[in-house]
Amino acid sequence: TDYAGKGALTCAVEMVNADHLSPLFEAAAEAVEEAIVNALLAAGDLTGNHGHAAHGLKAERLLSALTESGWRPR
Repeated sequence: TDYAGKGALTCAVEMVNADHLSPLFEAAAEAVEEAIVNALLAAGDLTGNHGHAAHGLKAERLLSALTESGWRPR
């Protein structure tokens, strides 16, 4: 079979059945959420241009903000 870019104008595509998309999207969303939280908590304090400071996010502050916004642990 020719692949796109090697002379073929089109190529065959296989997709996941729609019955399985919701669990895949949910898993992907959870993975992205986890990655964002990990990145936020891993960041440390730093001082930038002209002495401007940026502080890392502490776990206690994140939990407090999430709770204040209505988030509840599962």
